[in-house]
Formats: sequence, C-alpha cells, structure tokens
Amino acid sequence: MPINNSLYAALVNAFQNVKIAKEGQSMVYRIITNPITQQRQASIQTDCRGEEYRICCPFCGDTRHRLWINHKWQTRDEANGITFGNLLNCFNDGCPLNKDSGEDSKRRDCVDDLKKLISPLMRHTVNIHVERVDVKETIPALPKDVVSIGQLGVAHHAISYLRARGFNLDLLIQDWQVMYCANDLHPFVDNRIIIPVYYGGKLVGWQARYIGKPSDNVPKYFTMPGMRKSSIIYNFDRAKHYRFGVLVEGATDVWSVGFQGIATFGAELHTHQLACISAAWRDTGVVLLADGDVTDTDEKAARYERLKSRLNSCNFPCGVLEVRLPSGTDPGFYRSNDLWALIIKRAYDTGYHFQIFSEDAFKGACHL
Repeated sequence: MPINNSLYAALVNAFQNVKIAKEGQSMVYRIITNPITQQRQASIQTDCRGEEYRICCPFCGDTRHRLWINHKWQTRDEANGITFGNLLNCFNDGCPLNKDSGEDSKRRDCVDDLKKLISPLMRHTVNIHVERVDVKETIPALPKDVVSIGQLGVAHHAISYLRARGFNLDLLIQDWQVMYCANDLHPFVDNRIIIPVYYGGKLVGWQARYIGKPSDNVPKYFTMPGMRKSSIIYNFDRAKHYRFGVLVEGATDVWSVGFQGIATFGAELHTHQLACISAAWRDTGVVLLADGDVTDTDEKAARYERLKSRLNSCNFPCGVLEVRLPSGTDPGFYRSNDLWALIIKRAYDTGYHFQIFSEDAFKGACHL
C-alpha cells in the first residue's frame, strides 16, 4: 500500500503506469525557524526523502519514468504550518521540470498544469481501475470522444445551451470548429463544449466550457494541460489581417465580435502577447473591449490599469480605444450588431475618427 494512496491513485488514474521508488519509506525532516521572520520550513535529511512515484514526464516526451514525485508533494504538516510544494523533479536535461534547467517560470507553469490535472482526480479515486486519462492531453491534441456540435441532435443540452445564448450554430461549426466531449475520464472535460485553439496555423490546445452555470469550486473553463495561455492569442491568425484588432478576455467573447476579435484567455497581457499585438497593428491601433466588472474590486482595477498601461506602451499611431461595457455584462452578453454599435458610438463620442468598422466586420460574428 503506497504511503500517499490518494496521490498514487490519482497518478495511476491519469498516467496508468506508475512505478514506486523507496516503497514504504517515510520522509525524515526537521523544522527550522527563521529567527527574524519566525517562518518555519522543513529541512529534509540527506537521502531521506522517502517514497517517490515515478511517471513518464508529459512535458518532455519522456518514456523512462524520469519524473519523480515525492509522496509528500502538495501535503501539509498542520502542526508546523508547512506545505510541501516543490517535491518533484524530472531528470531529463532540458525538461522545464528539471530543477537545474533555470527556467523558473516554465517550471511553475508545468507544476500548475500537473496540479490542475491531478487535483480533481484525487477527489475521484474510485475511478482508478477504469481507462486512464490519455497523457497526450499534454500535447496539442483534442480530447478523446469529441464530436462537432453539428453531429448533436437538436434536443441535445449543449445545443439548447448555445441556442439560448443566441449563438448561430452554423457559424460556430463553420468558422470556429466548436465541438462537444461526449465522454472523458477527467471531470472538467467530460460533458463540456470544446473550443479548439489554433495559433500559427496549427492546433495548440483547447478549452472545455461548462454547459450552463457551474457550481462552486467547478471551473467554468478548463484549459488543456500543457497549453501555454501566456504565449497564445485566440483568433490572432485571422484578426491580424484587419486594420484594427478588438481585444477581449475569452473565446466566446471573440465569437460575438467576429474575425477582428482576439482573446488573451484572461485579464492579463503577457510579454509575448503584447509583442504580437504591437507588431500586428503597429500602423493603426486596437480596441480594448472590457467586461463590465473590470473595476469591481481593487485587485481587478489594478489588473485592468496594468493592461491598459501595457497596451498604451505600444504607442499605436491611432491609440487605444477603450470601450467599457455596463456593469454585469461582457461581450458575450450582446448580439454582434449591438456590440459593434457600442464600439462605433464610443469611437464617435471620444473623437476617435479612425476607420474601425469595415464592410466585413461581421465576418465570423456568431451572436446574431
């Protein structure tokens, strides 16, 4: 019996083939207290890390079980207030999970992706004997058992949901290749709408959208483990050919805007994304189409100001047209023609006289 049966079962569930090293050995460590900050940390005794679980690392194509995960990873010593958070290592040179790689940000991204995959399975350990989650989810590949929404019946709940939101199903199929996952072991992928993400002319990942309003602790969107959201812009391949780009947060917001819309998968704008946006519209400018809640809290307001500041640093000749939607709404709330009417009115009201709206601005716009 593994020492940490919950973690071990989740790893078996996700990767199937898991080896145990130093089976049955517990970690030996002592507590050190910083005399200035009074913070406590664990000092692990040399060669006494204890039981380790070995899997084929999904981030570097490993086939030799070179990713070692300690039995105490993500556990907590409540008595001393310590969480064991950094107890994994891939021994392949060049892997972002190799502690000697020096790529701290990439390592953090990979650890986050692994936690995202494993955590829900630790709450579903009863499934350890059924078919595993395919590790190919960590590379650009759609989940198993996905079908185009065009293959679903008119009474299917995914179709009913999309129709209720006002989306044109034919355009979602034709222009955005929207799909549905009929069956998946992962609880955040199963029975969800699948949004393929293409970048640089190829599939780089996907997002799984909950159908309806999720309950607490269930994410509305689940991103493919391994997909680097900070290095991708949704619909950039098409939008960059228009004179202006319209920046929103999420993929469904882009569906309302059409082919001029781009999404950064959240309210942050990362360095690579900023460089691409700056290069694409260096001779014109961009529209910042913001959700109505971007200043509802101090944290959101600070994040929004940071995003605006980064966009303005590009020094677009036509500048950045800021369009704030009313409280409680987002771009996906509006029909496409109403959304464009708001953008054009904002441009007129602020004296932004550059030609944003083009005769094919509605191309790809699905919310009709």
